[in-house]
Amino acid sequence: MNTARSSKRKASVCGASTKPAKQTKLNFNPANNANQITVNSAILEFICGACMPFSIVENPSFCSLIKTLQPNCTVPTRKTVKLKLDGMAKTTKENLCKEFLNVTHVATTTDCWTSSAKSYIGVTAHWFGKDLKRQSAALACRRLRGSHSHALLANSLNEIHSEYGIRSKVCRTTTDNGSNFVKAFKVFSGTEASETDGVDDDDDDADKLMMKMI
Repeated sequence: MNTARSSKRKASVCGASTKPAKQTKLNFNPANNANQITVNSAILEFICGACMPFSIVENPSFCSLIKTLQPNCTVPTRKTVKLKLDGMAKTTKENLCKEFLNVTHVATTTDCWTSSAKSYIGVTAHWFGKDLKRQSAALACRRLRGSHSHALLANSLNEIHSEYGIRSKVCRTTTDNGSNFVKAFKVFSGTEASETDGVDDDDDDADKLMMKMI
């Protein structure tokens, strides 16, 4: 008896409890995992990352998926998605312009193509950050009105460079050797004509050219 009392007294002094600890209950209710803002953000990231059309938010199966995962949240409308993505694009562009203020040299890449009878030009930028790590960003994927003439390509590229404040900082622009791009650089940058003049625009196997853009 004395031994039992002594053991209980020691356990009490050491802070030990003779009662079994209660097991913590985990709540797996998905409705508590995210709020409406988080769901909206996830949907926007999905649309951008997977290159999905805005109309995906009107798809019954997609709406059912969101409702199953987050019953207390609603799927944003197509109009809301467009407005929010426009805002995100504006903010991203402003941040890039601020980033380029501290950059002295920028290289860009560009290409144009036709899809569903509509023409587009795409431009990306590449530079070294303060930590000397390579950085890249998409500057534009823009509709081209009219034929892919050298003047149209040169004006579009110059316009995009100017919008981001890098026109005087672009040291090189990489593109394919389609005759329209070759002539654009020849006429507007004063470079000598390339031996590839006359190469068809759709020659996907053509060698790449590095040409200076002024």
